[in-house]
Amino acid sequence: VNEFSSLAMKIENSDVAQEVHGIAEVLERIFKNYAQDPKDLHLGVSRSFLETNLLRSMRIVETYVNLQNSPLDEAGQATMQEAEEAITQIKNGFEAVLTECIQDNVRQLNMDSHVLTKMLEVKFPQIVKEKEKK
Repeated sequence: VNEFSSLAMKIENSDVAQEVHGIAEVLERIFKNYAQDPKDLHLGVSRSFLETNLLRSMRIVETYVNLQNSPLDEAGQATMQEAEEAITQIKNGFEAVLTECIQDNVRQLNMDSHVLTKMLEVKFPQIVKEKEKK
């Protein structure tokens, strides 16, 4: 997270810098989620995020920063524009990872609440009767 923030400060194109800051913010939220709910580390999106996407994304941003002031031919300039688009897609992809983690937490809450409610209704049928009276 800190590395992305540090790299963002080195980017001269303000739009790209803003996207990289956005990546850092989303990463911070993702890692906070993992700390609060470690089982999310086992989601498919989390595994690919940690195994491949995070390192590759860092490499793209680092290379972009290193090349931004280099004299580039037309092909190099086109590649830099592709990298700028990729940086936006990286941010969007990480936001999707966070969304999937949150949705998993919502599904788990729903399931836990439903199971507990049913167990209490079986164990304490008077709760159902009191609930029906309200």
